[in-house]
Amino acid sequence: MFRRLPLHLATLIFLSSLGSPPVHASERRVWFVDNVRSNGDGSRSSPFANLSAAESASGEGDVIFVFEGSGPYRGGIHLKKDQALVGQGAPLDEALRAAGMILADLPKPGGKPTLESEDSASIVLASANRVEGLALRATRSPAIAGTGDGGNTLFHDVAVVIAGGDAIVLDQRSGSLRWSGGSIAGSGGAALRIAGGSGEVTIGASIEVRDSIAVRVSHSAVALTLDSVSARSVTRPVENAITLQNAAGGFTLSGGTIEKMSGRSISVIDSERVTIKNVRLIENAANGVSADACGGDLIVGDNAGCNAAIYLQNVRGVTIDGVRIDGTAQIGINGMNVSDVTVTNAEITNAGNEAHEHAMQFRDLLGTSKFANCKVRQSAERALSIENGGGEGSIEIADSSLGESSPKTGNQGVLVGVHGDGRLSVHMRHCTLSGNGGAGFQATSTDRGAMTVDVEDDIFADNGAAIALVGQQQSVLRYTIARNTISGNRTAPISVSMAKPSSGLVSGTISDNTIGRAGITGSGAHCGTCNGIVIWAIGDGRLGAAITGNTIRQVDGPAVRVGAGDGSATIDVTITGNRISEPASDAAPSAIRIQSGTSSTDTAAVCASVGGPGALANQIRGGWASGIEVVNRFPRTTFRVAGYHGDGKSLSAVAAHLSAANGNAQAKPALTKAPEGNAFSGGDGCPMPQ
Repeated sequence: MFRRLPLHLATLIFLSSLGSPPVHASERRVWFVDNVRSNGDGSRSSPFANLSAAESASGEGDVIFVFEGSGPYRGGIHLKKDQALVGQGAPLDEALRAAGMILADLPKPGGKPTLESEDSASIVLASANRVEGLALRATRSPAIAGTGDGGNTLFHDVAVVIAGGDAIVLDQRSGSLRWSGGSIAGSGGAALRIAGGSGEVTIGASIEVRDSIAVRVSHSAVALTLDSVSARSVTRPVENAITLQNAAGGFTLSGGTIEKMSGRSISVIDSERVTIKNVRLIENAANGVSADACGGDLIVGDNAGCNAAIYLQNVRGVTIDGVRIDGTAQIGINGMNVSDVTVTNAEITNAGNEAHEHAMQFRDLLGTSKFANCKVRQSAERALSIENGGGEGSIEIADSSLGESSPKTGNQGVLVGVHGDGRLSVHMRHCTLSGNGGAGFQATSTDRGAMTVDVEDDIFADNGAAIALVGQQQSVLRYTIARNTISGNRTAPISVSMAKPSSGLVSGTISDNTIGRAGITGSGAHCGTCNGIVIWAIGDGRLGAAITGNTIRQVDGPAVRVGAGDGSATIDVTITGNRISEPASDAAPSAIRIQSGTSSTDTAAVCASVGGPGALANQIRGGWASGIEVVNRFPRTTFRVAGYHGDGKSLSAVAAHLSAANGNAQAKPALTKAPEGNAFSGGDGCPMPQ
């Protein structure tokens, strides 16, 4: 039955066309509050003077309108289900329409009234509340608090001033909370704290906090979306700006600037579905644990104690896009046991201030990950360091510039590795790696690890080396090195090796790369004895290399150097169709040098297929001591020359075979000085080990 409202409350027209509200429109009322008036009955003409009177009189589904008043409204208010709290800073008609009613004589919009409570929250939420047009001041208590079922809660054009208290505190709250317009700013308190609960929280207002953590989420399934968060330490140290601990609902941050956090500006632990976009992180992450303990050895140690601008531990599903990191005392982005990470359009400058501190560092990066369109420069050591000790990962590195590391502590541009039972595939393409103290790209496999590496269509300039691959122990390392442009190296531009102890496999192709620049002395590699491409195996494993179609010039040592020794290692190498010219040294060695054995106890075995008919022949030009030098050094080592079927002890016959297969280049075979039982052998081609 329709209940007649007292005329002094309002004249209401109920709109059935808006649908049935949670509380029937005939039971809803509008209450007015104005602290410049004496306490009345809550009507338009005689409003309440304080919020507590409105709280007592109002019921579920009612609308409470607060005039601008004079000075803050103190004491706070506990809202009831479906209630709307509207300040004079917002039009009242929108809240009325949402409640299914119209007020004939609307108050004119004015300034936002200020709510402040020191002993409890200024606003305690119930379920499905609407709050708009207010200014809140958080001192000792939160501005807004909520728990339990939140229904569909809306905030619009609400400004919160943080002055020692927290802006929003949600504890075990479910439902959705959507905030549009307004602002959350101040110092000494957090903008948002969420503990437990589920549902969605979306804050469209900008958040700006000084001298306090800005956002903390713990043990929650709430899906949190923030438009912008800015935080800065000004008068006191602050460890973190944003922390997520056991946040399972997802997190999205789309902007802001975070400065001078002493620990981890953004810390994410035991969480999932994290997106960080268009954020600037400036001079964060003071040194935590020592640099050696942070990134010195990720095989034996870990990186859990590192400080970083962005810190990730046990996180699944991470997107970092458009982030700018400028100045961290330790790590730019640090990850431990994370999966499915995408870093795009990021710029990281001046990460770390000691050796073993990197722009990006990951231990156990699993799933499918991508680094694209990134620019990293002036890191203390590496631009990107990844070490996996278990699980399986796939990584793409594309269209990025990685380098210009510190001249004192700089190391590789990119270092990837596997150990234990780790499985990893890495594809790097269209990147520029320059100014790194070590190799532009290095990959290492050890223990029982397995790695596949593709380095294609990249530019390497002025690095210690361009590409270095190392396999050890029982590991398997497969590789493709193709179509790279390489110059300015201080050691061999490309090296593929098997280190001792080894019983595993390293196998792959090196094709269509360009090393050195024509006419520029030492532009390929300049150190006195620097080789161009090195294939080297020690220990007892097996190494395979197909070296085809490369242009190699301006190196000090041999353009191609191959050797096996210090054990029973086996090498199968094919060297065809390469263009070798312009030795950098006046006392140039052989253009291609291949040897089996480094000591008298070795039982190493080499199979070499060098040149062939037509395009398979290597083109060797310039003042090299000889075109091709092959050496079987000791009685127990073996050296098979593919395609040769003559006398294994006839050096002239071996030389003639190699010369004919390589455009009449001079060939220089050699055996040990005591050749009894020692000779070259022949046969068909050298199969690539699988």
